[in-house]
Amino acid sequence: MRKTITLIIGVVILVVLGVIAWRVFGAWLLLPPARVPNCPPGFAYYEGGLFEVTRTGPRWPNNRYTYTVDLEPFCLARYEASRPEATAESRGERHFENISPAQIRRGVIPWYRLTWHEALAACKQQGWRLPTFEELQYAATAGDPARVWTFGATWDCRLAEQSWTETCEGQRQREAPGVTGGPFGHSDYGLGVYDLLGNVTEITSTPWDMKCFGVEYFTLFGGGYGSRSFMPNDVRVVPEKPGCLLSNSFAKNAHGEHTHHAGITLPMDDGFRPAADPGEHWNDWTPATEPSPVQWPMTVWYYEPGTGKKKTVDVVPLEAPPPRTPAESQGDRIITEAPPSMPGAEGEELVVPLVLPPPGPANPEKP
Repeated sequence: MRKTITLIIGVVILVVLGVIAWRVFGAWLLLPPARVPNCPPGFAYYEGGLFEVTRTGPRWPNNRYTYTVDLEPFCLARYEASRPEATAESRGERHFENISPAQIRRGVIPWYRLTWHEALAACKQQGWRLPTFEELQYAATAGDPARVWTFGATWDCRLAEQSWTETCEGQRQREAPGVTGGPFGHSDYGLGVYDLLGNVTEITSTPWDMKCFGVEYFTLFGGGYGSRSFMPNDVRVVPEKPGCLLSNSFAKNAHGEHTHHAGITLPMDDGFRPAADPGEHWNDWTPATEPSPVQWPMTVWYYEPGTGKKKTVDVVPLEAPPPRTPAESQGDRIITEAPPSMPGAEGEELVVPLVLPPPGPANPEKP
């Protein structure tokens, strides 16, 4: 009898506590969850806002140029793009008539060795676009202009080894791109977006120099699996365009840049990472897996260096330029050392303790 009374008293107490909890917290529990702006599956969301952009390289005064841009909210793929049929051993087949729609998957070989226009077309078929240089730098630095490297402000080869890049002995980890997500699955450095440090160099929507070349050359972000962390700048002067420079060196940090011709595919190891504009239409979106025709010209937008203003330009596919003869190349190529403003530019080994970076996207993915 005593056990029954004790049980009844316990139940009554629980009911009373439940009623009190409901009165205190019930209204809060009924509130809808905080709304995360909609992005395609596999993308991270960035609020954007005012951001100080840093560009380094020989074409800028004193090898360094900064300007402020008011970034619009954007979505960025967590992984580098791949073909629909890509696996952990193969990047898949190239379709020459109709470019395949880009896919975002972890653990597969990314799509590389393609032209600027192929990357544009692969994104377009999914309703995506190429990111601007500024958007990639914002994601790679968590919006902090002082962060030169994806993992922090100072070079650390041990952290770099978490990406498909060089080892602490200065050697390549691979002779070709590795699978998306890095060798150990930690190539996001806590930012929720993977492989921004290495694997493939990433094509942007940003033209290299509109005044000099129009849309003939585009800007590449970061370095790849085969580029050293500190490399001299390989610069080519264009005799027919006084004052115009082309930089073909790889810059593995978040401030560096280089360029390729829009029609070149081989032997460049350029890849890409799609971006998208947030919107509710992604809730009912189904990704395409089969190639479909793309209409040209295509309108591309970018932020203008210096002013930070949003600009648009119509582009059509271009043929690769003819190879330059030794006679044509003589005297128009110069090699300069890495800018002194780049940490570790003199080649000394810089090692710092592991410090986790601040959060990047609003909805980071758990490995």
